[in-house]
Amino acid sequence: MRVALGVAFVTLLIAGVTPTTVSAAPRAPLTIQPSSVGANAETVVRIAGSGFKASDKVTISSCPDSNPGAVYPVPFPNPGQGQSAGKVEVMDSSTLLLTTPTVIPPGTCDVSVGDSVIRDGLTFVAAPERLEVEIVNASGRPDTDVWISAGYNCPLSTPSPPYPPGTGGCDTDGLSNPDYSWPPGARSASPNRYWYEVYADKSPLPAFTGVRLSDLPGVAGKRTISVANIDSGVVYVSYGAPVQTGASKNGRAPSYISSKTRFDVFELTFHGSGTSAGNAGAGRWTNQVYANITAVAGLGILMDMSGWDNSYGASGPKPQRIGSGIAWESGLGIRDMLRVLEAAGADVSDREVVVTSDGSAPTASTFLRFVSPSTNGGEGYADLASGKDSYLRWLTNQGEPMTVIGFYTGAGPGQGTWFCYRAESFSSAQPTTLSGTYGHASQSAAITASRKACAGGTRGLDITTATTPTSGVAGPVTSQAVYMQDNRFLQGGAVATGNDLYNAIYRDFIVSFAYGYWGSASGSAGWTTATWLDDADARRAFSAAWPGLTEATTYPRWNSYAEAIWSIGNAYGMPYSDTFGNAGKGNPLVSGSSIHSLRVTLRSDGAWTDTAQVLPTRQRITVDRGKRFASAPLRAVGFGEGIRYAVSPKLPGTKSRAVNGIWFVRTTGVIRGTPKRVQAGTTYTITARDRAGASATAKVRLHVKP
Repeated sequence: MRVALGVAFVTLLIAGVTPTTVSAAPRAPLTIQPSSVGANAETVVRIAGSGFKASDKVTISSCPDSNPGAVYPVPFPNPGQGQSAGKVEVMDSSTLLLTTPTVIPPGTCDVSVGDSVIRDGLTFVAAPERLEVEIVNASGRPDTDVWISAGYNCPLSTPSPPYPPGTGGCDTDGLSNPDYSWPPGARSASPNRYWYEVYADKSPLPAFTGVRLSDLPGVAGKRTISVANIDSGVVYVSYGAPVQTGASKNGRAPSYISSKTRFDVFELTFHGSGTSAGNAGAGRWTNQVYANITAVAGLGILMDMSGWDNSYGASGPKPQRIGSGIAWESGLGIRDMLRVLEAAGADVSDREVVVTSDGSAPTASTFLRFVSPSTNGGEGYADLASGKDSYLRWLTNQGEPMTVIGFYTGAGPGQGTWFCYRAESFSSAQPTTLSGTYGHASQSAAITASRKACAGGTRGLDITTATTPTSGVAGPVTSQAVYMQDNRFLQGGAVATGNDLYNAIYRDFIVSFAYGYWGSASGSAGWTTATWLDDADARRAFSAAWPGLTEATTYPRWNSYAEAIWSIGNAYGMPYSDTFGNAGKGNPLVSGSSIHSLRVTLRSDGAWTDTAQVLPTRQRITVDRGKRFASAPLRAVGFGEGIRYAVSPKLPGTKSRAVNGIWFVRTTGVIRGTPKRVQAGTTYTITARDRAGASATAKVRLHVKP
């Protein structure tokens, strides 16, 4: 570390005395904590020194790998839309807090305060060298009853420094696992699947070998593991026993349908698209952290997740939360999920929908997990092609085309442009074909093309639904195709080639069955994803989980599982839940370059009772003045007949009597309107009551901005 200190000189002029120059006391050397922060992100660092004044200029310079000559004064002038300028707070003459601007890319920087400089004092990184994962046990079970199993392969080199070399963290039993294996015969260049390293303090955790939570570093109820060199992977949490780790037809991943161990999983990954960014032995991640609580395959344990940076305050470490995180509704438990799932239309008596230890009805002692239709192929869920819930029959009767509009960010044809693809008709007996174009310069250009059957742009290959992902045989859309979203399509008459433009178009088409494109405002292009996305009136979407929906029975309802997940939380409820807003709940990821630690909280199961509840229990709505909004419709569970809603503070029950453009729908518990004036944050308490007198409340906090 090289420190250059400026020295101030003072000339004394005293009558009759020869002028003398003396030097003022030099400033103390600068120190910075932390010395490594996330690139392109806000982090608060503490700078200690002496003689700090409010007038001192603070500058970060000589650092970005991409532009070594760049200078970043703080606050940074005109950082751009969506960016932060950073700020400086002088706490006293020896301490100042610097909030980094979000415009600084990776690199090691000089930091100057006034005339003092600390060379290479602050490093901006794409991701931390080690990600700390704190597991908080609020389940009510002792740590000895909770098991952690990390699934990973070792790199070809030794584990990352500063950890000891050797194979202690490697899977050495020689058994094959199709999900986490190296290529047959390959022991050289790169793995077939990504590897990562997980540690308890400085000891590698063996792959797919359960470790009691009580044996991990930390204190009771709060234990820690750390991860280095990660590309992607999973961490299993289980109760009573470790997850199955021996050879089986499913590899070492436990079965959501047959396993007798209660378990769940959270995922860690880097931001990439089909290629490993791993750097064996480098001892640090190579891209920003992406993590999530996934309920795509099933749900056995309620877990919350939040990401935290490594910020400092004036007196020491003071981590800041990054983003909103992933959480289930406060106060809810497993029994509530069961009731919501049943109310959404799933057959909860089917033991491939709700798995129990003895095959009987679920109780507090026998419940194991809920299984999604993407795992069990739709068993116990609505059939897309036949019966009263037939989606395709309803679509066929409407006679409307469907247009998919989107922006493609991947590689190959269409990269960085908008596409427009259109399906003219639907049938439960015949394939569906989408035809269209790509290369449109903007969303508006793609929308214009949609009004002309997607004319203009570059003509792409036709996309035709198929019987399986690899059959090469065209076939109708099926329940399994929609629930599993497993690329059952042909492009140009041939088997789909992989992660390309056509994969993105097919994905958006299939995801539309969940999100409610069908029934969105139609025009000359029929139903369009663009119209649905831009429509401020959420009534036009029919997914029962979508905020503001007041007519859930107008259209067929199909994915009871996803609806139930979205009703009580914001975890992934189906594949591609992060596409188009996750049913209005935002991207279900904890991500960012400034995340240095994750906190995963194991929630209590809650009471196994039939107490009446109104879901969601809490909502926060922020809307601009003059913009239309609607709160989510309330779902009353555990109630009898004749449910009515009341709100306090009171709101009119009709649009014609709206106050500030806002009114209340007594039959659904929805607050809606178009505010005419700014309104400070106001909490409305909504009470549901049935004829027998059962009642419960929910809260909606509304803020109207200028």
